[in-house]
Amino acid sequence: MSGPRLTVVPLENGDVAALLARLPAQAGVAQVLGPDGQSLLIGRPAHVRRWVATQLGAGPPPKKGKRPPTNLAPITSAVAFATTTTPFAQRLAFERVMARHVPLSKRRDLKPPIYLHLDPAARFPRLTVRPSGADRTTRTRPATTRAQRGSSSSR
Repeated sequence: MSGPRLTVVPLENGDVAALLARLPAQAGVAQVLGPDGQSLLIGRPAHVRRWVATQLGAGPPPKKGKRPPTNLAPITSAVAFATTTTPFAQRLAFERVMARHVPLSKRRDLKPPIYLHLDPAARFPRLTVRPSGADRTTRTRPATTRAQRGSSSSR
């Protein structure tokens, strides 16, 4: 899982307009690179050129009362990008680029996985949800009725 191949466009002589002209107006994954190629910012914009313009201070002015994004142009050395065709491909490319730079233990945007279990040997198969830390050898079963538990009704 090496991830997508990113096209690197250098920022030469601080010319943001020339850099933006070389970027696509498509959805994809973009990475702003700082000195020595270190990652400053990674995003999955719907419009790569517009997103980079906003990050480098060349975008439209912010709405009244909204704080403008930090201008990264003075410390940016290049922009790396990969275009995608579907939202799924964009998310997959983003996750693989992020995996290169941020360990899973430091990611706050990921939720712990859950596991679904279906027992096809049961007379009436039921789907059950298991938390990620559950022991996979134990069986969880759906709620039972009073008759199945052997309890008598007090009516």
